Amino acid sequence: NALTARAAHLLRMHRYDGVVKDCTTIIALDPSRLEAYRLRANAYNHQLLFSKAIADLSKFVVQYQMHDNTYADALSKRAFAYDQEHKYHAAIQDYTAAIKCDPKNSDYFVSRAIVYKHERNWKKAIADCNRAIALNPSSPAIYKVRGYSREMLHSPAYALSDLDKLVKLLPTVDTHRLRGYKRLAARDYLGSLEDFDYVLQEEPADTKTAARYEKAKKVLQASVSRKTLSVPDLPTRRNSLAPIDLSRKSQQDLLREGYALLMDGKTERAVQYIAAAVKANPNDPRARRLLA
Repeated sequence: NALTARAAHLLRMHRYDGVVKDCTTIIALDPSRLEAYRLRANAYNHQLLFSKAIADLSKFVVQYQMHDNTYADALSKRAFAYDQEHKYHAAIQDYTAAIKCDPKNSDYFVSRAIVYKHERNWKKAIADCNRAIALNPSSPAIYKVRGYSREMLHSPAYALSDLDKLVKLLPTVDTHRLRGYKRLAARDYLGSLEDFDYVLQEEPADTKTAARYEKAKKVLQASVSRKTLSVPDLPTRRNSLAPIDLSRKSQQDLLREGYALLMDGKTERAVQYIAAAVKANPNDPRARRLLA
């Protein structure tokens, strides 16, 4: 019991060699101590020794009598090891069994979705992500997996929507960089500049992102210069348009929609949106530059 407690403590401290050593001693003294197999398997997974983890977890799963959350956790750990060994069918079987034991655990649906993604089964991956969102809509991993799967199904708009949710939940350099690349590919140059700005403020030495920032900036500058209106034309042309209510739109929405109108050649209407964006946030340099 003392060795088992110490092994569990060492696992929490990420001292995996010590976990393996203690659990091996326990198993040598009493091979029926199933907890030692489970703890050692967890350590093996962290050490990337997936075949050994599968062997230990298989012994645990076969001999463990109760189909409870502990059993489901062991199945999910073995499924993870199977996935890393590219044994996707076995991984899906274990995650499915884990879901039957604990159907309210969103992590199991996300993990199975990842395996489906590895199998390039995009529709099943999206279906599992939808189930996970119903259980836990605040998990960032769900939107990353679903966004990628949607992109593979040629739904870039839905994929970007998932990336927006991912960045909102997990605003890191990596998530902003990922969304910036996708925005650039979708020709959302203003949005990509926003993400690349964030990345370069945190990692100024990222030359790859810096190159993409310059690319988006040049395209945006060129498109604005081609569509520029002379100042005397603005009052007459703006007054000739039917009035629109922009008060309910956010500043970012106004800016993006204004840019889209500008790219479509609808410069008069674009000026209304961009001017409203400047009014909503006069300190936004991007909006002021675009209006100028």
